[in-house]
Amino acid sequence: MTTMQFIASLVSSLAWPLGVVVIAVIFRDQIRRLLTRPVSGMRVGPFEMKWDLERVEVAASVGPQPVGTVDVGGGTATTVIDLSNSTAITSPIGTVLEAYAAIEGELREMVTNAVSYDTAVRAPIRQLLRIAADHGLITPETVNAVEGITVMRNLAANGQASEVTPERAQDYLVLAEAVLYTLRQKPLPDRTE
Repeated sequence: MTTMQFIASLVSSLAWPLGVVVIAVIFRDQIRRLLTRPVSGMRVGPFEMKWDLERVEVAASVGPQPVGTVDVGGGTATTVIDLSNSTAITSPIGTVLEAYAAIEGELREMVTNAVSYDTAVRAPIRQLLRIAADHGLITPETVNAVEGITVMRNLAANGQASEVTPERAQDYLVLAEAVLYTLRQKPLPDRTE
């Protein structure tokens, strides 16, 4: 082996590890953020990763929720979504879509009661969220929760049927119920005076 062959061999064996180190240094902040989030499984495709990230963010936005009934304006109402819903097993995507429709309906009704009827009927969900936040009907955390649950709904509606498992549909139902609960709560007045 000549000196030139030895140097070429050394460079080729060090090229890919050096490339990995350079990439790790360039993307260190993004890698750090990814590594601080909880891991729920070993197989992570684009759907699984996005679903799990949104699930964690929605859960963080809504916080812990009471179980059973919800106090709504002086009366007590049972939960809107049946968490023991057997359709989650037979039609997980349908379950996700139905739960999301309940959230959208609650938000639309809230905005309808606060502003003009025509605005709420025709408004897309993002506009409804903005109107509700501008009128002090919901908190910024609730806006984040509804946006996250919307992303999860879109993943379910536009993904492959095999990606939305009954377990994911049940997880979505729990989150959807928590989001509905937060939508029904009156935001506390800002005490920064």
